[in-house]
Amino acid sequence: MENASVNFQKLFESVPGLYLVLSPDLKIVAVSNAYAQATMTKREELIGKNLFNAFPDNPDEIGATGTSNLRASLKRVLEFRKLDIMAVQKYDIRRPESEGGGFEVRYWSPTNSPVFADDGSVALIIHSVKDVTQAQSQTIQYEQIKDDFRNNLENYHHLVETISDYAILFLDPTGKIASWNPGAERIKGYSAKEIIGQHFSIFYSKEDQESKRPDKELVVAREKGRYEEEGWRIKKNGDKFWASVIITPTRDSEGRILGYSKITRDITEKRKHEEALQQKTRELATLNEELEAFSFSVSHDLRAPLRGIDGFCQALLEDYSEKLDDQGKTYLEYVRQGTQKMGRLIDDLLNLSRYSRREMNMTTINLSKMAKDMIARIEREEPNEKRDVTIQPDMQTKGDEGLISAALENLVRNAWKFTKKSSQPKIEIGAEKQEGKNVFYVRDNGAGFDMKYYDKLFGVFQRLHSESEYEGTGVGLATVRRIINRHGGKIWATSQVGQGTTFWFSLP
Repeated sequence: MENASVNFQKLFESVPGLYLVLSPDLKIVAVSNAYAQATMTKREELIGKNLFNAFPDNPDEIGATGTSNLRASLKRVLEFRKLDIMAVQKYDIRRPESEGGGFEVRYWSPTNSPVFADDGSVALIIHSVKDVTQAQSQTIQYEQIKDDFRNNLENYHHLVETISDYAILFLDPTGKIASWNPGAERIKGYSAKEIIGQHFSIFYSKEDQESKRPDKELVVAREKGRYEEEGWRIKKNGDKFWASVIITPTRDSEGRILGYSKITRDITEKRKHEEALQQKTRELATLNEELEAFSFSVSHDLRAPLRGIDGFCQALLEDYSEKLDDQGKTYLEYVRQGTQKMGRLIDDLLNLSRYSRREMNMTTINLSKMAKDMIARIEREEPNEKRDVTIQPDMQTKGDEGLISAALENLVRNAWKFTKKSSQPKIEIGAEKQEGKNVFYVRDNGAGFDMKYYDKLFGVFQRLHSESEYEGTGVGLATVRRIINRHGGKIWATSQVGQGTTFWFSLP
């Protein structure tokens, strides 16, 4: 019998399940190897100990609630002498220090079953455990996903309900309205009670309904994954509004259509602004055509009589000089000067118009070479005028070469003109970095101007110095600004009376 008992003990210890054998006073009688391994304990250290004192390093290894449940289950087995199956319990198993220490969370489903003596009393209790950690973890994860989904859905519905600028609704697969947000009520005029269950074609004109346009839109959304357009829609009161519409299909995991989301925005005001802008564009085109005609007229019809006046005045001075006294000759010179100034003014105005309208051809421009050529040309024109000119090398930018050349020449000639009274006239043409961008400048030490008149600087016919001091038509700087603006750049100036002026310009 003793050998049989030993063999049974070894057999019990080697079974793969997680088993304990308890006496009626809850002392551990036998332990399976699997149980000792799962609880990270040694079998010989457990045998003879009370179940609830068997884990001294972690007396609350199954948590306060789990301990209470286990005690109650064992009490029921002893009292009612029948199998007791417990709910899943959370176990915090302490690892040995040799395995890093700390706790490992496990979920076990315990079962307690009685073994009866000959007199019918409970002789032993088999405490068995099934490890359901993996399944329980999946359940917890699934519940978390459900909670997250529920929260996200609630947040989404809250968001939709608070949006008032967009009509957001859902259509069933046939196109009937299934949901209705406050934005839809504000834009279209229907309450949710009035509209849910209606087909969304109710928002279309009779012509669109007869041509089955709403159904065609759903077909496009279904086939291409999205339908988007702008068009007229009808409100409850019959008013039309210009709508921006997006329809997107919703599908299940197998690709079947569950319905459609439809987002509509009233952009009637935007359309009105666009139409007004188009009208202004047409008017501007008409004005440009008229300006072209005027420019042609000025160029040909006005120049001819001016040339005639100047020519006859010159003829009088040459052919009748002996018959004219000095006063008469002076008067004729005044007439000639006036006609020549008018001719220059016509040229400048025509250039201003031409620079505003000509098509731009963007290329890389060597500003240093362009400035050097300009200075050389001016020095040939005015050999008796000398300036100390400094040009920074290797300045490059992108733009229309003809237009940029015209702008730079205006600035250079402006600097040349306003330094004629300086004792040591200087002009500097260069570039520097400002806020990460190249900014070009033309600087002089000439007459300068009072910055309180800055607002007039780039205006047509605006002069900050008298014509008797410095000749000019008052159009040049307006031309420069128009050219720079056409390139998407900026131009500005800094100056001090008697100390000179710096014109700055940037190009994108």
